[in-house]
Amino acid sequence: MVDLFLNRVLVENNTDQDELNTEREIVGILENRILMLFFASSECENCQEFLPVLNDFFKRLKDPAYIEYPKLLALVYISLDKSEAQQESFLNELHKKVLFLAFEDPYRNELKAMFKVKSVPTVVVLRPDGSVLSPNAVQDICSYGIDCFRDWQESAEVIERSFMLNEDFDNLNMRSATDPVRRLKYKTEDDKRKKRWMYQHKGQGKGETKGEGVSSYCRQASVLVPVNMVDLFVDRVLLKNNKEQDELDTEREIVMRLQNRILMLFFASAACERCQQFTPTLSNFFKRLTDEFYVDRAAQLVLVYISLDQTEEEQESFLKELPKRCLFLAYEDPYRRELQAMFNVEELPTLVVLRPDCSILIPNAAEEILCLGPDCYRNWQETAEIIDRNFLINEDFEVKSMCSWSDPMRRLKYRVEDEKKKSKKKHLDRGWGGGGEEDVNGKDGGGSSW
Repeated sequence: MVDLFLNRVLVENNTDQDELNTEREIVGILENRILMLFFASSECENCQEFLPVLNDFFKRLKDPAYIEYPKLLALVYISLDKSEAQQESFLNELHKKVLFLAFEDPYRNELKAMFKVKSVPTVVVLRPDGSVLSPNAVQDICSYGIDCFRDWQESAEVIERSFMLNEDFDNLNMRSATDPVRRLKYKTEDDKRKKRWMYQHKGQGKGETKGEGVSSYCRQASVLVPVNMVDLFVDRVLLKNNKEQDELDTEREIVMRLQNRILMLFFASAACERCQQFTPTLSNFFKRLTDEFYVDRAAQLVLVYISLDQTEEEQESFLKELPKRCLFLAYEDPYRRELQAMFNVEELPTLVVLRPDCSILIPNAAEEILCLGPDCYRNWQETAEIIDRNFLINEDFEVKSMCSWSDPMRRLKYRVEDEKKKSKKKHLDRGWGGGGEEDVNGKDGGGSSW
């Protein structure tokens, strides 16, 4: 992490704009931290709307009245503004503990290219070792607030310090006279938020919550789903995507297939061009992670296709492009639309990732799969806390016993593909599907992260 900004000058967003220009200062403020790189521009409407949400998120996680060890997190603002005056105006709205690069520092554009930033706002989350934890956490922060930091911390394996929400006010030492009031304020806000979620779920997600003061870009209704993965599809009929389209219609079959798994719900439509483009990537991703020649304990992942097609013929044609091991709901099953409302699916493709307890791990993992490929599954598994099975990529081919005569060829194929993919990453400077909410140059990129 320190190497990313070594020999660079970071500036503190305080009145004096103090500089951190020595190795000791950089190490002291970044070592063993989860780092957020916030790419934004003052001209971007979405950035202006997201800014209060990010400030509240960062303020809580840097406030010792709310958490213990608030130094676990660092936020660096990477300005993509066209003038220094624009950058200064945006910095006035940011939290005072934020760091930033000076406008004249060309390293801003190097970082933009390094992390393939195609749209703003983008919040890249990095582990303490500098690897990417989340390519864009904007949606996670909007949806879950400070709760998503627990997932980051578990995935980042920050074990030297413990993250703890201060819920037991009476037993904690007060650092100042305002501590009890601030803690009570946070607790009251959390209680109100939970009540709003309950109300929204009771009303089946119709309408908007009053008085939130955040645009529809940032407001993501939280989902209250069943407490167990099996409950999500109990009394439902899941079909296998094989030639006979076998049914899983008993509770025992559902339990055997879904219990203690990470579940991916793939919402898509054959009429959607982006869905057609994303499907080969998803199929390859799922094929690798359910192939015992590539991973051990391959049964940890389940893919369920939720069709949003207009006709049954469209659904059937799309199923032919999907892996044979995936499951799906019949076209005439109205539960497809119920799931769409339950998980607030507003754009396609959407890939909702659920933990074994049915809580949401990622509201839409499509972009993460495109950026990281099978590597992102490690994050999911660590965050989902699946501890009774071990995920292991088979890199040492010679030690493993061969399951069939084609085993060596298939493993070699995966290795060659991985090496090609890594070599192409250096030259790959384009994505597919256009810009996001707004591209870096301030032009409208089309309304979604694609």
